[in-house]
Amino acid sequence: MDCRDRIYKTTGGFVKGICHPKNHLGKLSDLGFDWVRSDMPFPVRADGEFSDSYLRYRAYCMELLSQGVRTIAITNYGSDFIENGVDVRTEKGLDEARKICEKAARDLAPCVGVWQIANEVNLTHMRVPLTSEEGKNFIIACMQGVKKGNPDAVVGHNSFGEEWLKECLEIEEKTGGSDYIGLDLYDCTWTPGPVTNYEEKIEHIYQTMGKPVILMEFGFSSLGHTLDMAKGDVDRWLAARGIKDLDAAYADPAAFVDTLKKPRLIKRGREADPGNMKSMVIPLLQHESESWLVFSEFEHTEKGQADFYDYLLPRLLAHPHLAGAVIYCMRDDDSCYFCGSPTCCCEIAWGLVHHDGSPKPAYDIVKKYFNTRS
Repeated sequence: MDCRDRIYKTTGGFVKGICHPKNHLGKLSDLGFDWVRSDMPFPVRADGEFSDSYLRYRAYCMELLSQGVRTIAITNYGSDFIENGVDVRTEKGLDEARKICEKAARDLAPCVGVWQIANEVNLTHMRVPLTSEEGKNFIIACMQGVKKGNPDAVVGHNSFGEEWLKECLEIEEKTGGSDYIGLDLYDCTWTPGPVTNYEEKIEHIYQTMGKPVILMEFGFSSLGHTLDMAKGDVDRWLAARGIKDLDAAYADPAAFVDTLKKPRLIKRGREADPGNMKSMVIPLLQHESESWLVFSEFEHTEKGQADFYDYLLPRLLAHPHLAGAVIYCMRDDDSCYFCGSPTCCCEIAWGLVHHDGSPKPAYDIVKKYFNTRS
């Protein structure tokens, strides 16, 4: 028996997905994408009726469905609930979150076949203001709501890397089990390679959890140079700015923040929870230097991006414990959402197409492996 049979009854087979198609919906069929992964706006107003932003989202999902594309919906972050008057740090708030997720899952059943509960809650900056324990309880509540609202949907949650497997086991025990374990993996960009890590980490999660994996985010930036931490490049970059080395930046992250030049990064650093400021050092450094910090056997060029997909995609499609792969993303961005820079490689060059919609070499590589109809 194939471990993916439960998922495939709903999805019809391997989930080939994309993040942020923006205004390039016509390219979905050409590339072979059957799924779009997107964040659901907060579903309800204070009076309990559906919000206008949610209703627009539902219409968008139905438009995709009319083109033969279904949606992987991401439920709201803990901060979204709190901003809308639902304090999910309390039992009362968790119960309300269950009911809201149930309501949305039932309403979206025609067009949303796969649900991801929140996003990368294992990361401190993604779950704020929740603690790790509160984040775990939040996932459990939202998953219970979605499963009740649409028992036929494929439901799971994701993490960045493999750090949260212990918490995943607890979530499984208290929810009756996920249909998949989601993995966001950026080895060769945000985290070290080699590219063979993808197959190995997918297998490790399957062996630990006993559930198929969906690669909910992965990709490769076609822009940027590297400050290799292993070769001391980062320490030299810091020393030129008055910080002895990376250890010194970790020891006094406030002093490191004072050396930054980008206003948005300074604000992010100064507003960080003092107890977690150390975890901000690497992302702030990376965006300030506009560089990659880890080894990659592929260059951060358009050719390197195409080579990355050409190597990896056939191996992902052949993996017996992988049920889907969602590429990040369709189009390059105008500026980095994190630091605001229009030249920051960290966020602007992940697309399969340029800003103007013209294809990069990676476009044809993805099409070769995903569009089996062509």
